Order: sequence, then structure tokens, then C-alpha cells
Amino acid sequence: MTTLKEARETGKLDKFIKERREDAKGDPAQFNRTLKAMAGKSPEARPASSQDDADD
Repeated sequence: MTTLKEARETGKLDKFIKERREDAKGDPAQFNRTLKAMAGKSPEARPASSQDDADD
């Protein structure tokens, strides 16, 4: 099995990826559903405090 370092040095990243793709664990469909559900969503930013609230 090729190491990442060897693959980078010899320009054979495709071989490296192919070897590991077979070792992939998990449910690809569930991963894609989760990724789509998370895409474009971020926590809403809290409003900035006013200068009147400063304790200085």
C-alpha cells in the first residue's frame, strides 16, 4: 500500500485515493444527506452591543 508521502513525491495521488476508497467506512448516502442539510446554514450572529453599554 502506498503512503501519502510516497504518493505525493511520485505524483500518484490517484492510486493512493483508489486504494483507500475501498476502505471507506460509513454510509455514503447518510453522509450526503447530512452534508446537504448543513450546507448554507450557520448560526445566527448576535447583534453587536452599543457603545452605551461600555463600562469604560
